[in-house]
Amino acid sequence: MSPEMAVRLANRVTRTKALIEVCRKGLKDYLPLALGALDKLTWGEVEEVAPFLPLLGNDAVPALCRLLNSTRKQTAAAVTEALAVIGDARACGPLVAMMEQQAGSANALRARDSLIAFAEAATPSLLQALESPNWEVRYHVVQVLAVAGDVRAIEALADISLDDRSARVRDAAVEAMMLIPAVGKDEAYATRDGFYNPTII
Repeated sequence: MSPEMAVRLANRVTRTKALIEVCRKGLKDYLPLALGALDKLTWGEVEEVAPFLPLLGNDAVPALCRLLNSTRKQTAAAVTEALAVIGDARACGPLVAMMEQQAGSANALRARDSLIAFAEAATPSLLQALESPNWEVRYHVVQVLAVAGDVRAIEALADISLDDRSARVRDAAVEAMMLIPAVGKDEAYATRDGFYNPTII
């Protein structure tokens, strides 16, 4: 590890360019210092660095996931988008947790959009989040499941379409089932009207 690079990452004036260099060259030895520097950047600096973060690759996923909890919104936003590009399924659980913990925020919506990129890999974590007491979280989960189109979600979506406390979530679940190849429109509407029978799917 070069002392010079460590100094550049710690220096307010040079840290942005140093962080970009770490990303572009894949300098994994500097990962802790680089992500520590990331969490100190201004909005403008984060926007400059963000396109290069996915170049850190799968090795950086655990550390990037920890930064989802950053109190600096710009850091969490950049990391959320980077994880979607990297595409490592280990990020699904932390992204779902972020969507729950920051419900109602712009970063919760970013987490939802990032989870769409993971498709069926996100299904197990999403199904657990359907138990959230927050209707908005359940609604966003259903939105992601609709895009994923995973047949493993059919039973849970059917239950939600019948029993969820929120009419908005119930309707979203019906629409989500229509997008899953194994469920036809008639079956999806049947669940909404209270006639769901898993044997017909």
